[in-house]
This record gives sequence, C-alpha cells and structure tokens, in this order.
Amino acid sequence: FAQFNRAASKSVYRLVDHYTLFYLKFIESDKSKDKQYWTHSIGLPKLNSWQGLTFETVCLSHTDQIKQALHIDGIATEISTWNMPDAQIDLLIKRADRLINVCEIKFSTDKYNITPDYAERVRQRMAAFREASHTRYGLIGTFITTYGVGTGSGSSVCQAEVTIDALFAS
Repeated sequence: FAQFNRAASKSVYRLVDHYTLFYLKFIESDKSKDKQYWTHSIGLPKLNSWQGLTFETVCLSHTDQIKQALHIDGIATEISTWNMPDAQIDLLIKRADRLINVCEIKFSTDKYNITPDYAERVRQRMAAFREASHTRYGLIGTFITTYGVGTGSGSSVCQAEVTIDALFAS
C-alpha cells in the first residue's frame, strides 16, 4: 500500500491472502493438539487480534465500495495509509475536493462504542498526521466498522461511517 505523500519505494507490503494469514496465526503455530482448541480460543487476545487484522485487510481490498458508501465514488481519489513510530492511520482517502477521509477500521461484534479517551487518541493522531504531512486539506474522521458506531460520548469524532454491509453491496 502506498504511504501518504511518500515515494513508491516507501510503500508498505502486506500479506493479504486470508487463508495464509489464518494458517500462519493458528494452524502452524498450534503445538497444543488441543481437540477443543476453537472452543478454548474464543475471546482470547490472539483471536481478537486476528479478527481485527482480517477485517482491516478485507476493508483495504474493498476501497471502491467504501468510496461508494461515502458517496465519493465520483470524485478523483488517492488511497494510502500512514504511520509514524507513535501513530498509525489505517486508511486515507485523499480527494480532489481537498478533503481527506481519515479512516479508522474497527472490528466489533456489536456497534463500536468510541470512548472519550479513544476519541482523544483519534484527534491526536489526526493532528500528528496534519503536522507531519503538512496537508491543508480538511480532515474527515471516518469509521469503518462491522455494525456501525454507537452513540456514546466519544462518537463526535466520527463524521462519516461505513459498515461491513457496504463492503459487499453490489
């Protein structure tokens, strides 16, 4: 994936084959021979982490559908990601109308509730991105989630949202 405002030689390569990722994380690494492995794995950090990374990979493979759900599929865009040692943005959609959708991709088994603390981290990440990239584009806090964003006290950081249903719309 291209890195925002960086040369192609600075691109990030990512394994996106879902079976290979699953195999490496769970089959090859399982030395326990536990016949109840999946029952015992529910809710473990290892499984939760894999679900999150897999959802992120699915989203990054469906950027056309994300743009359609955001009603920006008629606008010229550039897709990228961004990271620094202390901050990462899952997906950036730089638009010809001088706006950037700053996308947080979150897997959840229910609506994703944004806590005030997490909302502040998102704001700090967006500020760090603005400072490091020197962009003058407007930034739109965008959440891509499985079932939408809850209406908690931190939800104001979410100015646009996309759910998993939009990824598989025709």
